[in-house]
Amino acid sequence: MASHRRQTLPSRWRPVIGYLLDAARVCKDDDGSVSAEAPLAAAELLTVMLASIGEGVIACDPRGAVTLMNSVAEKLTGWSLAEAKGRKMEEIFRLAGPESAPLPADPLRRAMSEDRAELLPEGVRLFGRDGMGLPVAGSCIPLRDRANRPFGGIFIVRDTAAEEAMRGQMFKIGKLESLGIFAGGLAHDFNNILTAILANVGMAQSYTDADGVPMLHDVENAVQRAKRLTEQLLAFAKGGELAPQNARIEEIIRKICSFVLAGSPLRVRFDIPADIRSVYMDTGQISQVIQNIALNAAQAMPEGGELVVSCANCRIEADGSLPLAAGDYVRVCFVDDGPGIEARYLGRLFDPYFTTKETGNGLGLAICQSIIKKHDGHIAAASPAPSGRGAMFTFWLPASREAAPAPAAVKEANVRPSAGVVLVMDDDEIVREVMGIMLGSVGYTVLFAEEGRKALALYSERLAQGKPVDCVILDLTVSDGMDGKSTFEALRRIDPRVKGIVSSGRVNDPMMVAYADHGLAGAIGKPFTKNELLAVVRRVLGKRGE
Repeated sequence: MASHRRQTLPSRWRPVIGYLLDAARVCKDDDGSVSAEAPLAAAELLTVMLASIGEGVIACDPRGAVTLMNSVAEKLTGWSLAEAKGRKMEEIFRLAGPESAPLPADPLRRAMSEDRAELLPEGVRLFGRDGMGLPVAGSCIPLRDRANRPFGGIFIVRDTAAEEAMRGQMFKIGKLESLGIFAGGLAHDFNNILTAILANVGMAQSYTDADGVPMLHDVENAVQRAKRLTEQLLAFAKGGELAPQNARIEEIIRKICSFVLAGSPLRVRFDIPADIRSVYMDTGQISQVIQNIALNAAQAMPEGGELVVSCANCRIEADGSLPLAAGDYVRVCFVDDGPGIEARYLGRLFDPYFTTKETGNGLGLAICQSIIKKHDGHIAAASPAPSGRGAMFTFWLPASREAAPAPAAVKEANVRPSAGVVLVMDDDEIVREVMGIMLGSVGYTVLFAEEGRKALALYSERLAQGKPVDCVILDLTVSDGMDGKSTFEALRRIDPRVKGIVSSGRVNDPMMVAYADHGLAGAIGKPFTKNELLAVVRRVLGKRGE
C-alpha cells in the first residue's frame, strides 16, 4: 500500500487555488459569513474558473459537506452539483487505494487538520456513482479566510487512465524491444550450431552407404526446418528496418504455410498461377505476415478445416477504392472456413493490443499491418468470406518490374579440385573447424582467425611475404573483438583488391542482402551446406584479376 505523501502543491495547480481563494475571500466577511455586498463579478469569476479547469474540482465546508463542483468533477463522480450539494464528501468522492483497498486515512480531513496540501497516494482510484473505479491523481488543499480561519477544503483530481494506458504500452514496447534483441542473439547463436550440424551431415553423406543416406537426409530436412524457424526469429528481431530483395512470393507462401501448419489438422490448398509476378520485399518480414495469418486460421479451426491461399496479378487504379498508389500489384488472399469474425471486431483487428483471445497479446495483426504498409502495400480483413462463412485476409504488395532469379541449382562440390588461400574469420570454434574441413577437402589452404584484429594481422603478414590471401570469409557478428564489417573496411585500406565474403546467421541484415553495395564479393547465410559454401567461394575466386 502506498503511503500518503505531504508535499508542496504541484505548480500547475497553484494559480487555480489562488483564483479560488481570491474568489472565496471576496465573498466572505471577516467573521466568515457571506457578504451581502459581495460583487457579482466574484461569483462570475468563480464560475468561469471552475468551468475552465481541466481537472475535477470539489469544494467542501468545514463539516465535509459538498459546496461546489465543476463539470469535470461531475463527470468523474457521476453526481451533478445540484444532487451532491450538502452531501458528505465521502459519499460523493469515494476513494480507494491500489486493488480497491481502503485508504488508511481521509486525505482531505488530514489536509484540513494539518493545514497543508496533501497529495493523493499513487495507485488511488476514484469510484463514481456507477461503481466503476478510475485511476486518479490529485491533491487536497485546506482553505482559510482573511482571518486565517478554516472554512473548508478543495479536492483537485485528474483522470490518469490515459497516462496509465500509455505507460502500459511503453512497457510492452520495451519488452518487445528486449525480446527482439534476445531473439536476434538467439537466432545468431542457433544458426552457428545448425551450421556445424548441417556441415557434418553433408560430410557424413560422402562416407555413408546407401542404406544410411535416407536417415541423413531426414536430419538435413530437420535442420532446414530449424533454419526457417530462426528466420522467423530474425524477422521479429529486425523491427522496422527493411532489407528488400527481388523474390518469388509463391515460394515463400508455400514454404511458410507448410512449415507453420505442419502437424495441424488444417488442410491447405494453394491457388497460385504460374505467371504470378515477383515482389521486391523483405522476405523475412513478409514471411512473418504469412505466418501470423496462417496461425490465426489454425487457431480459429482447432478441429480442422480448409485454408485456401491464392495469388493474383492485379492492376490498381487511382480511384480511391483502395489506399494504394496506381500501379501493378500482387494480391495474396487467405480464406478459411472457420467461425469467422464478429462484425463489431472487424474495425479493430489491426489495432495494437486488441485481441479476442484469452492468451493473445493483440500484436500479431498490428505487426502485419505495419510490415505491409512499410512495403507500400495494404492489408484488409472481411467476414464472412466469399464462401459465406469464415474469414478472409487479403494483402496487396507492389509487383516488381523484374523477374526474380530462379533458385540456383547447387552442383556436386567434389567434381574438381580447387586451389587458393582462404582466410576464415569466425568467433565460433566449431564453425571454423567445419569450414576448414569443407574448404580443405577440395584443396584450399585455410587460415583461421577468431576476430578481426587477428585476421588483419594474418592478411598483412601474407601480403608482406608475397603470398597474399585469395579470399576472406568474415563473420558479421563477433561477440568479443572486431566484427566482420569493421574488419573488411580495414582490409580494404590495406588491400583495395581484397575479395570478401560476409557470413552470418542474420540473413536479412542489409550487409548480407546488399553485399555488393559494401564492396563485398559475396555473402552466405548460416547454416549452409558444403556445396553452397564452395559455390560462393569458387564464384568469388573466379573474379580475381577483374
